Formats: sequence, structure tokens, C-alpha cells
Amino acid sequence: MKFWKFFFLLVFSLTLIIFLKKIDQYIFQEKYIKIFVLLSLIFFSILGFLFYEKNKKIFNIIFINFFLILYSLNFLTGFHFILNSPDYLKKKKIEKLNLKYDDRSQLEYVEDSPYLIYPMITPREVMQNNNELILSNITNSIYVQCNEFGEWKEIKTDKYGFNNKDVKSKYNILIAGDSFAHGFCVDKSKEVHEVLTSMNIDTYSIGIAANGPMISLASMIEISNKIEFDRVYWLIFRNDFFDLNWESSNNYLKNYLKEDFLGFNYFDNIEDKNNIQKQFISQNKNKRKNFSYQESFFELKFINDYIKKIFFKKKQVKINKDLISKIFKIFDRKFINKDKVIIYLPNYKCFKDEYLLCDKEFQILEKMSANLNVKLLNFKNVIDSSSFKDIFALGLNRLHYSELGYNKLANLIYSQAVN
Repeated sequence: MKFWKFFFLLVFSLTLIIFLKKIDQYIFQEKYIKIFVLLSLIFFSILGFLFYEKNKKIFNIIFINFFLILYSLNFLTGFHFILNSPDYLKKKKIEKLNLKYDDRSQLEYVEDSPYLIYPMITPREVMQNNNELILSNITNSIYVQCNEFGEWKEIKTDKYGFNNKDVKSKYNILIAGDSFAHGFCVDKSKEVHEVLTSMNIDTYSIGIAANGPMISLASMIEISNKIEFDRVYWLIFRNDFFDLNWESSNNYLKNYLKEDFLGFNYFDNIEDKNNIQKQFISQNKNKRKNFSYQESFFELKFINDYIKKIFFKKKQVKINKDLISKIFKIFDRKFINKDKVIIYLPNYKCFKDEYLLCDKEFQILEKMSANLNVKLLNFKNVIDSSSFKDIFALGLNRLHYSELGYNKLANLIYSQAVN
């Protein structure tokens, strides 16, 4: 067998093996460009095996131009991606405002710190990689939280691992939720629970970034064994519907959907939870990668994202109505003697091209809570749509709320709580 025939046979065999092994993974991960490249290589290797000897020049030109065009298009889409990425837009906006900009990564910030500080690795991230129940951060520790205004924000956790200055035995309000209840990424005094406390309404937050509805429910049940509170405000952001996809499969979290389940006495074993997280962070913090243009370029990520956007209909979140209904019922019954309020939090797109979808999501929440002793509020309704950008950090998409946004949210809670 001639060398070139052996070469094309080898390429065909290896490519076919990779294709058959990876096809399900690539479809799940929506890496359509990789499927296209593999199929193209299979096609070229067949043609090469059969016709290369008689058409070497033409074949070489086609093969070289195929990848040249492919990576040229990828370069152009990558350039467009960079110019519209949140980090780039954030940096340009900060420069325009003449603010300081710390361009270090979170890991670099941690490594440069003269004292012990942890990167914001969330309980969910630990749970997804360990067969453990984790509901709070490491207690009495400093974390670097986020950077959306030019400088990295640090927080110090309390004795239960939440973002509060101290812990009392009783509060007026308990706030649950994800990063918005966690106070991303504003100054400490501008966090929702801190603003409410400054209004003489003692407020305790158990919100942590990446918490979904089932982790939030579990946290509320567990903390109720340690502190008392009169009212519960549950902040539900749009991506919480995504979070249920994983949470619903977790065996620990499933227990909290049982009406007679009182909890695991989670905070009685908090040192064990601390050690699990310390070990996980030590082993995994260096695995966190910043965005790499070079890596994304060679993996054809940019053109793949463009293909998804143009040729594939955007996936809508499939809302598990039965599960949400179950979660809300347990929430109602577990805190039967307390005032309960759920607040739907809009993202940037709720004021743009997805406003109808956001309205639909809120209507689903309304239906799920209709027969319960739970009040439902839509934060979107108190925002002036003509100036909605003001409630988002730097007025940009894909960032958290600004100081004004958190202040408006705190005032919505205050006005409801005092009436």
C-alpha cells in the first residue's frame, strides 16, 4: 500500500473512532463545529484514499483552503466576540468613567493577598464534585467575591458561613436566594440586607451565588433551627430554573421535599463542612481557567457560537412546574406561621428582547403559588423601563445589579414589610 493511501486510511480510522466516541458529548455540549470538522475529515480522507494520486494539486488546494477559510471566519467571529464580551465592555466603561481597574484574575488576586483569602468557589460547585451536603461557605473566613466595578470585592463570612457582619438570635427578615441575595458585587453597605438593616429592620441573608431553589429551601430549613425570624423574602432570579436540572437529582436535597423532614442539623457539623471545602478549594482552585482567546480560537469556539445563534433556535428554559409547585408547597408549610414573600428578579434581557418570556415565567410562578399563603412580587414592575439600564452594574448586560438596583430592591422589601 502506498504511503498516501495508508495516511488517508489512518486519518479516516482515527477520525471515525473519535466521531463515534464523542458524537453524543458534542451534541449535548452543542459543539456543532467539531461535528462538522470531523465529518469533513472523514469525507476528505475517503476522497483522498480514492482519488488523491490523480488529483494531488486540486486536492491539496481544497484541503488547505478549507481550513484557511474556516479559521479566517473563526478569527472574524472571535474579534466580534471580544468587542462584545462583558469583560471588554466593562473595562471600556470603567476607563470612560476614569475609575480604577484591577485586571488581575480572581486567582491572581488570591495569590497576591498577604493574608488567607479564598476564591469564590460556591457550595454548589463543591456539591457537584463531592457526595456531600454543602449549604454555606467556610465560616469566619475571607472570600474574594467579584469585580464588576473595577476593583475586587472581599467579604467575610459569619459563624454559619454566610455574608453577614454578625449573628443574632432573632431577626425581622430572612433573605434567601443566589448572588443577588449574596450582595454581588457592590460595597458591603449597599447589599440588600445591609440596606434594610440601616432602615432599622434587622435582616439576615443566607444567599450565596449559584444557589438554586432546592439549595435555598434547604438553607432556609437548616438555618431556622439556629435563628428566629418573622418574615422570609426569597429572591428568585431567572437562571434558578436552570439550577433545578441539577438540584433535582441530588439525593441530599431531595430530603427537603419531604413534609416531615426537619433537616440534617447541618450547622452542628459545620467544622466538617469547612474541612471538606478547604480540601476542595486547595485541590481545585488552580483548575479554574480565565478566558483564553488562543484556546478558544484553535477550538473554533467563536464560529461554533455563531452557528448556534444563526442556525439553531435558542433553547428556552424548560420549567419543571411540578417540582416548583412542590418546592413552594414545602416552603409554605415549613414556615406556616411566618410572612412569606417571593420576589422575581429580572435580568437585562427582560427589558429588551425577552420581556414576553420573563412575563411568562412570572405567570408560572403566580400559578404555582396561587393557593398558598405566599405573596409573589415582580421586581420588574417597579423599574422604569425607559431607564432600566441604571439598575444594572455599569448599565451593561450580563452583570449584576448596581447600587441603585439593590437599593430599589431593598426599598421594595421595606415597603412591603412595614405595611
